Parts: sequence; structure tokens; C-alpha cells
Amino acid sequence: LLRLFFGNGLAADNFAVRRGGAQRTLLDAGAFPINLTVMPANLGRWDQRIDVTFARGRASLVLPSPLARQESGSIVLDSKGRCEEIRVSPADHVWAFEAQARAFVDAINCGKEPENSGEDSIADIALIDSLWRRADLR
Repeated sequence: LLRLFFGNGLAADNFAVRRGGAQRTLLDAGAFPINLTVMPANLGRWDQRIDVTFARGRASLVLPSPLARQESGSIVLDSKGRCEEIRVSPADHVWAFEAQARAFVDAINCGKEPENSGEDSIADIALIDSLWRRADLR
């Protein structure tokens, strides 16, 4: 998701893992830094989101479990004390794994590069590997 939001030029600056599983990394996106924090949460339900904080507000992409066929995602916009949630209509909802498989097969059938190319996947693994190689484990 970070690559989709911020492009392919992400570079790892710092990575720390703390007892209890909290992970924090600083990434360089070229024009600005990105602070990515991953926190384990025992909520009794799936809760996966990406929050992007700006000077005047925040945008959150809230994702359901990839295994939950009946659930759809939402976007939450929070600015100037006003919060708005935009939910994906159930009529427009496609199960995550089905959408990924369809996009891959369609790209191959049309002779196009899949949206998540092998080259992109290798770059993602290289970035993750570089983070763990320099991790501050406490």
C-alpha cells in the first residue's frame, strides 16, 4: 500500500522493534519522510488500516480481513473536527482474493504487466530485508 500511495522510491532510514511487538520505521520518500508504526492489537476482531496524517487532517483506509467475503472497506476522512466515512457499496464489493486473481489473469490475457509486477515484489522484499538488517531490537 505504501508504494501505491507514495511511489517506488521508498528507502529505509530506521527500524525499531520493541517488546510486545510494536514496530516503527522511518522511510524516505524523496520529498518527505514517512513514519510507519505497526502496533499489535488484541481487539477480538480483524483491524487493518493505514492512517495518513497531514497538517490539517487525516485519511484512513480501513480494510476488512481478506478472508471476509461479505465485508467491504472504507475510507475515513478527518479534518477540522469533522469526520466522514465513505464505505464501499456492497454492490461494488469484490472479495479481495478474487479481485487479485482476476487482475492477474486479465493482465496475462491482455499481454500486460500485472499491477503488482515481479519487479515490484522483489523491490518490496529488498526494502523489508534492508529494514530487518538494520533493526534496533529492544
